[in-house]
Amino acid sequence: MPSTQETTVEAAQENAVQIGNSELILVVDDEPAICEIIKTTLESQNFEVLTAANGIEAISTYVQNKTKISLVLIDMMMPEMNGARAMQVIQLLNPQVQIIAMSGLASTETLAEKAGNGIQGFLAKPFTNSDLFNTINRVLNS
Repeated sequence: MPSTQETTVEAAQENAVQIGNSELILVVDDEPAICEIIKTTLESQNFEVLTAANGIEAISTYVQNKTKISLVLIDMMMPEMNGARAMQVIQLLNPQVQIIAMSGLASTETLAEKAGNGIQGFLAKPFTNSDLFNTINRVLNS
């Protein structure tokens, strides 16, 4: 017979509402650990996830999956091609693309704003799962 604590955890898991509906999200960050944490977190909520390690990979991945990707979650500060430039190229490919920029530097929020009006959200690192889910829900449902 399971303990009360085990039963409570199982009941909470059964009653947990997943927020995703199999939407495909492209996560772009040059830090592999951050990509993996975000990927795992989103997959636990019924999202499908592709990852890219820099702006060049992001553009390539976006081109290959353009009709399937619902949202791009992109870090602003990356080597090779920064997030602002990658966003501009992705927006040229699809002006309707949904983009959430993220950064650990407060000054990059202004950079994200200057990158174009097509940015629907900004997440300041570090952010909580709740911040992530709320921002994604707001953008996907707007």
